Amino acid sequence: MPLPEPGFILLIEQNRGDGAVCASGGGQIDFDAMLANAKAHFPDHKIIIRTHPETGLNLREGYFSARHCDTPQITLFNCATSPWHLLERTKAVYSFLLS
Repeated sequence: MPLPEPGFILLIEQNRGDGAVCASGGGQIDFDAMLANAKAHFPDHKIIIRTHPETGLNLREGYFSARHCDTPQITLFNCATSPWHLLERTKAVYSFLLS
């Protein structure tokens, strides 16, 4: 999969069981809310969900799956590429934050 065209919204996925997510009491509801917020704030933008590399290799389960790609606007991106190549093309970034 080639890199997306500039101007997309990037969501950063983490693995289920990730220490930061578990320590803060986070879970699926938080990742679903992240996607809902991105869709609400950027309704006309492509949303790229950067899956965790271990999820892409089927080593660990993540919080996002094909079921989240309910419109052509949303794409799972699991290609091996430097995060910097994605970050320099984004309009906004969403990630899980410890609270």
